[in-house]
Amino acid sequence: MKPRYRTSHWQRITEDRRELDPGFAKHLREMARPRQIAFQRLMAMSEGNPVGIECKSESREAWAFVMPDVAGESPFRVQNFDAEGFSGHSCYDSLEKAVEAMIGDGYRAPDPGALDRCSTTLQWAIGVKRAEIRQLYNQGKLSWLEMLDRMRAVALDKQVLAA
Repeated sequence: MKPRYRTSHWQRITEDRRELDPGFAKHLREMARPRQIAFQRLMAMSEGNPVGIECKSESREAWAFVMPDVAGESPFRVQNFDAEGFSGHSCYDSLEKAVEAMIGDGYRAPDPGALDRCSTTLQWAIGVKRAEIRQLYNQGKLSWLEMLDRMRAVALDKQVLAA
């Protein structure tokens, strides 16, 4: 028998013994069902350990995956990226919470290999270079105008990045 993986939200809805209006209880289950299905699929396909499996956003060209948190803020993080590079992360106390958050944010369709596909493109290289420039500005190492000049240079000099 295959294990059954349940989101904490699904557990609350299906195990809550309070007297709820039947129509409202049905509405809650219908709202939670898509997340529950995505969670069950991802957890089952990875035998309960979906670390590193990229999932595509339902609404845009972006992906996310769960990984151990390398910064040490929490045990796990959801790492986000799009075609231009890494775009953020959030930290969680457990693998299950991280997976639930990723799915709740709309990253539901497993797309293994997406990071490798994106990270070898010119668009990714340009995005990473721009992120480096923004970081220098954020560290106070560049003025606003210097940052803008370097950003323009990256846009004009795509051939250097492609080499």
